Amino acid sequence: MKRVWSILFTLIFSLSLLIPPTPAQAQAETPPPPAAAAQGQEPAAPQAAYGPATSKFGYKRQAVPVEWLDVKTSGTQINIHDRNDAVPMDLGFNFNFYDQYYNQTMIDGGGHLEFERGEFYGPGMIPTVTETYPFIAPYMFGAEYTDPWGGYIDPEVGVYTMSGIWPTGTEAGLKYTAVEWYRVQDSDDNTYTFEVILFENGTILFQYEDMLISDDYSCAFGGIMNNTGDSLVTLRSCTVQKSNTAWKITRPQPSVRISIPKLYQGGLTNPGSPLKYRVVLRNSGDLGTDTFDITASSRWPVTFFAADGVTPLTDTDGDGKVDTGAVPIYASTALYAHVTIPIGTPIGAANTSKVTFRSSLNRKKSVKITLVTAAANQFTLAFDGDNGSKIYQAAADQQNLSDALTGSNIQQLADGSYLQLIHPRKCLDEECLEEYTSLEYTLVEQDGIQSAPIVLTDFEKDTHTFVDIGQVAPLADGRIGVLFLKIKPEGGSLNDFDREHSISLGIINLNPGSPVWTEVNLTGDETFFCDVLEHLSLAATTDNRFVAVWTHQEFDYDTYTYKAPNIWGASVSADGQVVTPAALLEPEPGNYAYSHVIPLQNGGVSIQWVAYLSGKPAWGAQVYVSSWSSGLEMWVAPRKIAKFQSGNLNAVQLPNGKILLVWSHNGNFKNNRYQYTLLSPDTLTRISAIRTLKIPFQQNYGFLSGALSYDAAGDGVLIWRAYSSDGFSDLFYTRISARNGAVLTKTMPIAAGLETYNVWNFDENNLTTNLVP
Repeated sequence: MKRVWSILFTLIFSLSLLIPPTPAQAQAETPPPPAAAAQGQEPAAPQAAYGPATSKFGYKRQAVPVEWLDVKTSGTQINIHDRNDAVPMDLGFNFNFYDQYYNQTMIDGGGHLEFERGEFYGPGMIPTVTETYPFIAPYMFGAEYTDPWGGYIDPEVGVYTMSGIWPTGTEAGLKYTAVEWYRVQDSDDNTYTFEVILFENGTILFQYEDMLISDDYSCAFGGIMNNTGDSLVTLRSCTVQKSNTAWKITRPQPSVRISIPKLYQGGLTNPGSPLKYRVVLRNSGDLGTDTFDITASSRWPVTFFAADGVTPLTDTDGDGKVDTGAVPIYASTALYAHVTIPIGTPIGAANTSKVTFRSSLNRKKSVKITLVTAAANQFTLAFDGDNGSKIYQAAADQQNLSDALTGSNIQQLADGSYLQLIHPRKCLDEECLEEYTSLEYTLVEQDGIQSAPIVLTDFEKDTHTFVDIGQVAPLADGRIGVLFLKIKPEGGSLNDFDREHSISLGIINLNPGSPVWTEVNLTGDETFFCDVLEHLSLAATTDNRFVAVWTHQEFDYDTYTYKAPNIWGASVSADGQVVTPAALLEPEPGNYAYSHVIPLQNGGVSIQWVAYLSGKPAWGAQVYVSSWSSGLEMWVAPRKIAKFQSGNLNAVQLPNGKILLVWSHNGNFKNNRYQYTLLSPDTLTRISAIRTLKIPFQQNYGFLSGALSYDAAGDGVLIWRAYSSDGFSDLFYTRISARNGAVLTKTMPIAAGLETYNVWNFDENNLTTNLVP
């Protein structure tokens, strides 16, 4: 049975040398290799490739006969002895990869070549990266060069290279550089010998000699990708690459090409104000300098400016159309498109602007981008983006960004200010040989003025104590609850398997004359070593209590397996007195997860979870909602709402009393989506249809994380983070009617209004109201 796993490749070394497209200088080469021995077989049968055989850029893949090059015998071994090792190599010619020329590459022990620095999470689908970077991967996997268990590994295992002149076929007479991974193993003791050959005309050859794979093997994938996410796959993730097979990847014919990394942008601003969209255009064609005419189709005014954001673009070539100016081959130019919302436009109203860039060398070649702009309503969020941690405050009369110490857990307090928590590790001594955790808060005013961090607790500077903040919830009297997981690894490192876990509630009291910090251990003296405590959620009730819920999965040391997860809860008064000790909340046996709690206007709470009930297996996993008193006495028994696949839950009670319940489906990447409905606060029955929201363009990658709030009109605000197939991570915004659940503002991206291309961190704690008292 296949073992699917994921390894974080941290690429420590990288080297990229971009050079102009000039003829390669003659260089000393190794002696020509023996004639590549054609094996004589027909091209390999279709392998486990995935997706189209031609990339958007125009690269084509083709199964070809193997012409194995014995790099191991004729070449030189390089200093790679680990999957994370990376060694630079001179190619000996100018290699044209996508729209860049390189004369060096980095050989990586994990079975691929790279050209620029990046971080990769895999093996997985191509592209699945947090920051795309150019790479060529004949077989990217968790390679093993030594056996930690003392098993046999061929003493000649390693990576070998050679260069020369190719003797046969369509590449005869061309310079080449080859890299062979020889008898490299995976963690299941399978052995792999494969190679990649780069030719000076840009052709790439993947060849696989001995791929000795058993029923158990480590996942891998193969293919190429550039730094904008354009890719061509030769091996689908976790499928098998056969022995004695080969792929040839060839460049497209010279032509006009226009590359714009982010084709779909969106953001919020105020009527009368322009939203400034940054557009980066690259002349990625092969025909020379080009000028690109710009036209816009939009109900709202669109104007174009140079990279300084001030100088208007003009018609530089006399054809009557505003253009980019001359863009040299393989060069990029930046510009701004300003979309202005007309004065008087109502909150939430949106407009889609289509902007076309057309080549002057070939009028049939153009690229169109989409800009979605909407009038801002009221909310505030925190996020981590390209420019660090920020706080974004949206309102009908203001919209500003403030620097933040952290891009998470923002809460609006009763006076309109915002509170954020941080938990840095600090040095215990001057040499910083040991560190301890400090839990601190900072206050941010509506005008962006931020206080210095104030320490709440340092946990007696215990170097073995770590914390993970679950949720923050403010009471009306000014006290703020902080639900967090306290972790004490046995050996002092988070990598230790054995660790103590406990859940605590911290209470911050900013009222003068009161203790600033009170800590309550909700799980008591019992400690959990291998147990999983997750999905911590906290509600601050209208009768001045804190209700905490969490999911607990116990580890059975007798069977060395995990038991079915359960939902637990506890209630604490505002002064830190335990009202209801930690108790099991679920009414019948089953598998429970995704615990979540929200306060209700009647003084109680609503608790949501996902359950697979043992007595009702035909139901599958379902979303359940229940209501309880602030002392955790059940009012309304758990009610089944909808089917659930995989994802997360969230809910909020809107000012009109209705409960907006949302859940995500993290499925097979293509079908990731959010669903939602409105519930009666008294009976918890559905009072609106279940509606589905999807990203309005292309497919998205990764798992969805989202947050809920409401605006001054009392309508719901759902914001969620997801990847798109252009390689960017954006926030997506939807405004939902509190009356009937209808979509008031269609799902749209908003990162452009946040002055960032990518949002790297966002979850349910990152969104709050923006309703000044």
